[in-house]
Amino acid sequence: MSVLAPNKRSLAVIVPARNEASRIDSLLRELLEYVDANEILVVDSASDDETEKVVRLHGVGYLYVDRPGKGRALRAGLNALGADDVVFIDGDGSYSPSCIPSLLAELRVSGVSAVYGSRFMHGAVHDVSVYRRLGTIVIELMGYCLFGRQRDFLTGLYGVKVSALQGIELRSEGFEIEAELFAYVSKSDARSIEVPVKYTKNSTSKLKPIRDAARIIKTLVRLRMMRA
Repeated sequence: MSVLAPNKRSLAVIVPARNEASRIDSLLRELLEYVDANEILVVDSASDDETEKVVRLHGVGYLYVDRPGKGRALRAGLNALGADDVVFIDGDGSYSPSCIPSLLAELRVSGVSAVYGSRFMHGAVHDVSVYRRLGTIVIELMGYCLFGRQRDFLTGLYGVKVSALQGIELRSEGFEIEAELFAYVSKSDARSIEVPVKYTKNSTSKLKPIRDAARIIKTLVRLRMMRA
């Protein structure tokens, strides 16, 4: 899928979700304290619960994708909702929307192309198991070795200047989408920074550690070997 839709607004907030009827209500209530409803697009990747019903109560944008996968959801959102700046936030409520203003401020005034909401830098609040933290460190170090940047790029809250994504073709279907975006931003020599965020572990995470870690590593290696 080609990036991107024509820019129609200054900001778009894309919320990927699958079977989040029990959590997305509180997320959207808080999110609407910081951004307007017409700037929000929930992309529902093949939910079979009442996610759509809950989302529509809030008057925000809604897009249904008929196959599951976070990558499919983010690609569909980028293709549907053009903007100058895009913020991605997971639909399970694990990241606090209260961190969006500081993230956006850095994205708009610091001359960077991407801002990652770090779960681990000084000032962040997180509830990450030791097991998952170790896995994240390994993948972050691989990102550093391959692209010369150490970022918490597997975060579920980050912002990107759409101009940094022009001309690229995103292929990811699942959780490796974050690795793909990180790789493209890094290969373009665009500047990126981190800001601390508040993260609460979701006990029903859809991520499959071994399978998805393998896909993430494969994506990083493939894009490092690809010609710029």
